[in-house]
Amino acid sequence: MSDHRIFNNVCDFYKKLTISSTTFGAPDAYTQDLFIPFSSQGVVIINETPSTAVQISFDGINTHDELSSAIGYSIATYQNRVICKMWFKVTSGSATISVRAWASR
Repeated sequence: MSDHRIFNNVCDFYKKLTISSTTFGAPDAYTQDLFIPFSSQGVVIINETPSTAVQISFDGINTHDELSSAIGYSIATYQNRVICKMWFKVTSGSATISVRAWASR
């Protein structure tokens, strides 16, 4: 089954991931954890294990966002932003996240 579909010129993407690495790009320190195969217009990332902090990177080096109940939110929404590659890491333990993205052609 594909992670994405195109219907009536609308691209949709959904993927659920379990994150257990404490570094971005594990195991080879380069490869992204998630690739969206189209230029997104909107992305929603949900930490389904909010007791575990999940950090997000868009370049594989810097932390650009964090999802954790300790800081008050477990969902991040990015509107009108092209995001194709994402890296994730946890501070400890493991967490499940789901990612949704969309775009019109």
